[in-house]
Amino acid sequence: MAEVAQAAGVSPASVSRALKDPESVSPDILARVHAAADRLGYSRNRIASSMAGARTPIIAIIVPTLTNAFFSRTIQSISGKIAPLGHQLMIGVHEYDQAQEESLIQSFLDWNPMALIVTGLHHSRGSTALLARAPCPVIEMWDYDKRPIDSVIGCSMDVAGRMVARHLIQKGRRNLIFAGHMLDRDPRAAARAAAFLGEVERYPEVTAEVLSLEGRNADAGYKMSEVIRRDHPDADGVAFSGDLIAIGALAGFSAMGVRVPEDIAVIGYGDLDPSGFSQPPLTTLRPPHHEMGAEVARHLLARLENPDHPSEMIDLGFRLIERATT
Repeated sequence: MAEVAQAAGVSPASVSRALKDPESVSPDILARVHAAADRLGYSRNRIASSMAGARTPIIAIIVPTLTNAFFSRTIQSISGKIAPLGHQLMIGVHEYDQAQEESLIQSFLDWNPMALIVTGLHHSRGSTALLARAPCPVIEMWDYDKRPIDSVIGCSMDVAGRMVARHLIQKGRRNLIFAGHMLDRDPRAAARAAAFLGEVERYPEVTAEVLSLEGRNADAGYKMSEVIRRDHPDADGVAFSGDLIAIGALAGFSAMGVRVPEDIAVIGYGDLDPSGFSQPPLTTLRPPHHEMGAEVARHLLARLENPDHPSEMIDLGFRLIERATT
């Protein structure tokens, strides 16, 4: 800043005012400061300049993965809402590792962010303690429960699992399968699987099993279709934990001459773009992937504008999209 001031022929205080509050200096000084800053390649350190006020322009967000379209869309939506206001996202990915999530939470809190957004409601004991003591708003997203740490904006995985099972049962299916990826590490998929089984228990004439997939792509679904026909030939309804997996399974069933939905009904999760163009078009459960980011951003900005704004519990719900596979 001192170098910019010398090059512009003004005081360091004038440089500071020109960068922080352009209207407080004359147009001539503002032009000279910007010209000197551009010439010297000066970039204002917003983190350092905010330290005196004990706040940074950072909003930290932690997701399990960026390969899942739900989370990447949510991040993009939030960023689009907050960036014009001068806030910046700091993104962390923990790959469904609770220890890594705890480390990220601690690291981000060291930056003294304006807010912290985390995915889901299941955290390690250490993470829960850190979040409970955080001196900023904490938002848990993509899950829903009435006992959040601060605010929660999401949808109930229990409701999702029961909706899927109920749909298959109402279609007359009696031997059901839930096939999911990383059920030992992904608490949201595991919760849907448990709720799926819980709903089936209400119908004595219906049976259900949970199978684990080795991946979350179409190839994993193709291989699972072979496992289902070989080891579970009586299965007449299957729910997959993701649409891409389900689309791969459709290809596998077709290759084996298994008719969908006549021989076996298939339902996915996500309503991703390819789902309506599979053969046949895939029945799926649509989570609020378009609404999630916008709602999180709305609540976040309300909290930042008004520190007395209360925490909120918002259930965005699901929508069953019925197509030809059921």
